Amino acid sequence: MGRDTRSSRDSEPDSVFMPGGRAAAKKAKGVMGTGMPRKARLDAPGALHHIVVRGIERRKIFRDDSDRDDFLERLSAILGESRTSCYAWALMPNHFPLLLKTGQTPISTLMRRLLTGYAVSFNLRHRRSGNLFQNRYKSILCREDAYLLELVRYIHVKRQAARGLNGAAG
Repeated sequence: MGRDTRSSRDSEPDSVFMPGGRAAAKKAKGVMGTGMPRKARLDAPGALHHIVVRGIERRKIFRDDSDRDDFLERLSAILGESRTSCYAWALMPNHFPLLLKTGQTPISTLMRRLLTGYAVSFNLRHRRSGNLFQNRYKSILCREDAYLLELVRYIHVKRQAARGLNGAAG
């Protein structure tokens, strides 16, 4: 019987040695992901959503009162146009939670308009470019009264904390 002269490198598939290493090879083969688009968010008129948006790399998305005022004006206008109710909000320096009840416009459309408009305005005002927000926003459908009550309390506590951090009405 002959001796196996293959090296350990020879026993690995060629794709493992592609740029990015083993993880890139698995992803390319579909092992780590399906390559399918993300699932649509659950939404319907009257649905309550706990939404959280974070700054990229935990950076500030509200640097001053002008940023906060611009964001709140945009939010107010979009809520009015879409007949969406906002039950709680807090503007922290690097993130914000919202409690929204879907109106005539889907939450995804509302959030796209809000976040895109604010990011463009923020980038122009602060002479920067690139993404402002980390990933897409997080949205949790509120289905239980106990969760809803705790969520409203939590957001209001965050808002009080923001007042201390921002020196303004968070």
